Amino acid sequence: MIQLAVALASSGAAMASPCDTLRDALTTRTLTADRSYVLEGMVKIENGQVLTIDPNVTICAMPGSGLVIEKGGRLYANGTAGNMITFTSAQPAGLKAPGDWTGIVFIGDAGNNKPADLIQRGALQYRYGGTDDTYSGGIMRYVSIEYAGQVTGSNTHNAALVAGALGSATVMEYIQVLESGSDGIRLLGGMNNLSHIYIQNAHKNDISIAYGYRGAIQELLAVKNTRMRTFDINSAGISVINNELSSTATPHTFPLINSFTLAGPQQCGSLPGDRSAGLFFDHNSAGTFENGVVSGFDHNIVIQDNLSASRTATDLTLRYLSIGNAGTQIADFRGSSWTPCGADIINWLQTDPCGTSGNIQYDAVVQDYHTTICDDYCDNAPVFQLGQSTEISKREDLEQYAGALQNIPVFTWVNTCPAAGCCANTHRTWQSLECYPNPARHTVTLAVPVTAGTAHVRVIHIHTGRLVYQAEVSAGNIDLDIAHYPAGSYLVQVQTPDIIYQGIVQKSE
Repeated sequence: MIQLAVALASSGAAMASPCDTLRDALTTRTLTADRSYVLEGMVKIENGQVLTIDPNVTICAMPGSGLVIEKGGRLYANGTAGNMITFTSAQPAGLKAPGDWTGIVFIGDAGNNKPADLIQRGALQYRYGGTDDTYSGGIMRYVSIEYAGQVTGSNTHNAALVAGALGSATVMEYIQVLESGSDGIRLLGGMNNLSHIYIQNAHKNDISIAYGYRGAIQELLAVKNTRMRTFDINSAGISVINNELSSTATPHTFPLINSFTLAGPQQCGSLPGDRSAGLFFDHNSAGTFENGVVSGFDHNIVIQDNLSASRTATDLTLRYLSIGNAGTQIADFRGSSWTPCGADIINWLQTDPCGTSGNIQYDAVVQDYHTTICDDYCDNAPVFQLGQSTEISKREDLEQYAGALQNIPVFTWVNTCPAAGCCANTHRTWQSLECYPNPARHTVTLAVPVTAGTAHVRVIHIHTGRLVYQAEVSAGNIDLDIAHYPAGSYLVQVQTPDIIYQGIVQKSE
């Protein structure tokens, strides 16, 4: 039986330009804005090959597809503020949803502390890392990645954008990640820097950092809106670990993060059962975090283990932060014994006994900002207003605590409501789906003629456009439990490799 869960799908306009299919291994080529492109399956840029993408190009990804830039390959996606490059779901307008496709993966040659680790995408497996800390995987500038982060049983390191041991010569700036079905960005080793990053409604962590990453992130804005999506109860704004198998492995994970704002899932109000963390540290992690705003998480700062706590005496540094509390506590230590700085984690943050936690401001409520995301964020506790001089400016003076945006509108290039459409060529045949009984109150059977392999099931509430379920299941007849869902009409899609079956189910009172 399949239980239903709630999320929201955004819509987009159809595109009329000619449509090319990208599949398998690409040779050096340029994608131009006079055509549209469909990503089908796992597409590779192999060693010695270069994919150049012109401004204003849209690439639409079929379910389960993704792009891998292998070691020695290069991606030059160099958009502009007015003509961004868009990677989005190939689903029809109104049916795009988080996790429609896997995302973009870079395999680099910089140092990491888990050299045997694998990034897997379908049948493809990659070891990442090496000795070249200046390694370049190319350029990503003014790029939007939408509805990626698909989670399947075989894939590892699920995120819309994965950087596996990229070096300092890689350029990543002005990147927005919208509606990921898993992490927004995952940084695994390496020293590549990121700047001007916007992440919206990542299902799990906005950014995950691990395995010896030593780069810098500047101007980061990440928000989670429970009016639009549901999230993993253990989600985080920024998660930092060193190595879960060997906590002392080197090079140590040590990010430098400056000018950041994290608005968590409780920014729009309390969320029963939520265990989210704004800044999360585990497995002997450290780093420097300055000029930030963290608000709307169950715990805004969490140190999970004794080794990470011990580094508050040396190189786990938090300075010039504004922390707003929407959950149970400002901060939480979950190890066995706090022995480094001060009497406990709160004392460390408030008194700065080791010189690693200075100038931190605390509020008993969430920060009170003004915002719009797709014309709908929160009624009671908004966060920001893009393109305005008041962008993330708090009511009182936050000259030292201004977070990502300070008093200068630096995120005017962001489009919070993805609208890119795709060409009609989706390379699949559409057929009607028999659903019985229909109407139904408790269970409806989806009669899928294909019995071999797997199928991707999606259920959308027609009146609201909400995606209420998606999952990979065995092909054949599927029993769908709709007992706990409101009465109304639901669009049901069952996608197989060659055919998309579609039908309407009426849920009765």
